[in-house]
Amino acid sequence: MEDLLRGFEIEPGIKVINEVKENEDQEFIEKNKDFINKYITQNNMEQTSKENDSPMIFDIDDFVKDLNNLSRAKNFNIIKNSDKISGYDVSNNCIRETVFRILKYPVQDFSDTWLPVIMRAIIGNAIHSFIQNTYSGFTEKEVSLKIPSIRCSTRLDALMRDNVIVEIKSCPYTDYEKIIKTRKPRNSDFYQVLFYKMLLTNYLKECKSQNRENLRSDPPKLDEYNIRFLQLIYVAHDINAADCTSLNDAVNKARQIRKMLQTKSNPFSYMCVMTTDLNSIDVSSHMKYIIDKVNSINWYVENQKIPPMSDPFVNKKSCFFCLFKDVCRKN
Repeated sequence: MEDLLRGFEIEPGIKVINEVKENEDQEFIEKNKDFINKYITQNNMEQTSKENDSPMIFDIDDFVKDLNNLSRAKNFNIIKNSDKISGYDVSNNCIRETVFRILKYPVQDFSDTWLPVIMRAIIGNAIHSFIQNTYSGFTEKEVSLKIPSIRCSTRLDALMRDNVIVEIKSCPYTDYEKIIKTRKPRNSDFYQVLFYKMLLTNYLKECKSQNRENLRSDPPKLDEYNIRFLQLIYVAHDINAADCTSLNDAVNKARQIRKMLQTKSNPFSYMCVMTTDLNSIDVSSHMKYIIDKVNSINWYVENQKIPPMSDPFVNKKSCFFCLFKDVCRKN
């Protein structure tokens, strides 16, 4: 349990969190004290119960409880330490969720609504690492893009020379099949890599001027980039159980995808690359969307306001996974 709860140091009262920064973290802890007190009580009860009656076999119910605890600890630390705009905020997240997080609004429960998302995230991270550490064509990997002037802190997966941005995406077979059929990347993924292109074009000097000690990875190496190609590497990591009623259905879905790819022997039929040549399309409207969203987030944060539900960047489709849905209903 202690390993799973790394990040929570439980002492009397609500002194919780590793690496407490007195000024900013105390406010965050105060805003979330109801959750913290409830969590400490619940965790202590669960721990006492386990010590008194340790199971001799793997127990699914205990596993789910531990997974909940892991989920809470992980999300607690992510939100506590997150006050910047990421690529995912621009490409996917509802603007209200982003502003709630940056302004440190309280969260009723930090546990993920759908716990299998944790395993999928771990699989996705492993896929990223495998591709990044295997392919020799990448000239830069895990490139830090930190731009304080627009509250941005994000990382792109890879660069190839001065003109190609590469992003690696794991996805279920249902999404993978649509990507192959349309021969187009998912819209949100396209916006994410286009956002990186905008940062390299407009904020490279500021990005390169950041102190390396404050970054998780290296900033861009070159003094100028002329990004022409946006590449998305898609890897299908699983077949959703809801899409198949039997093993035969799953096998047939995999075979159908191989047929669409016109390959029978390719052992990596679950991988494909979507490349966009920026010289062949007009991305001005998409770039405007990105710039407008970044500017909107910063305006709301600077004015300590929550975006109204009528804001064009509100995304109601993401409510299920949002940790701020309870506070969102009240604001």
